[in-house]
Amino acid sequence: MSSRVAVVFSTVFLLSSVAAASTDRHQHPVLELNAFTFDRVVPRFGAALVKFADDSPDEILAQVAVNSAANNNLLIAQVVLEATESSSPSSPDYYEDYPDPAAGGEPVEVNSELGSRFGIERADWPVFLLFKGAAADQEPIRFKLIVDRDLDANQLLQFVKSNGIYVGLSGCLEAMDKLVENFMADKSQRSKILEDAKSAIEQYTDAAEQASAKVYFTYMQKVTDKGDAFVQSEVERLSRILGGEMSDSKRRDVLNRYNIISSFKIGKHDEL
Repeated sequence: MSSRVAVVFSTVFLLSSVAAASTDRHQHPVLELNAFTFDRVVPRFGAALVKFADDSPDEILAQVAVNSAANNNLLIAQVVLEATESSSPSSPDYYEDYPDPAAGGEPVEVNSELGSRFGIERADWPVFLLFKGAAADQEPIRFKLIVDRDLDANQLLQFVKSNGIYVGLSGCLEAMDKLVENFMADKSQRSKILEDAKSAIEQYTDAAEQASAKVYFTYMQKVTDKGDAFVQSEVERLSRILGGEMSDSKRRDVLNRYNIISSFKIGKHDEL
């Protein structure tokens, strides 16, 4: 077997193993990593968002995985630091860090070396770290919860996107995001890009997409009239609104606007 084939086979085996463990436990599309698989899997992706906590099911992280599935270079994973007997893998001899499911008893600390390596304190669980690049010893970026907001998938997706990894958020349009990127990067071209954005609105036949395109155009106009400081003030205004009570339809509308204006904060992103 050639070395290239061996590497491919090894990668497929590792990913299928951790995927099987994740599917058996929680039935959602998040890869579960441990001390054995972590350094063999994470560096193979352009970026990886990894949760460190106990083994409780996490539908928020599952939603992040589903919503970012179009980006094949982004891995969504978790590392269990405390395991219960019901969550132990079916082959405990292979995953030596985990307790024997037949042993019963209290939750057991597992993968402690990974927790120590990245400075994960139990009081901070859940901790989300974003790894970028292929170096196993890279310094990850830690997610910080927005003040006065409960954790949700949108915040995690915003975190990923704000660090140069493109993911499509609700209300966002990739073509318009690219116009925004150029609009914010080159002030001398803003008038032309504004006209391009106006023309692009009519290219969207879906009503929701056309409505989003109009919001992009409106925000470009306001940035042109009020300056770049408008972006941060609008982000803060919408963030305050999202922290309050409102109907589901109103929240969706505000969240879409929040995602769109947040695109104006993000500089040139890596094509990951």
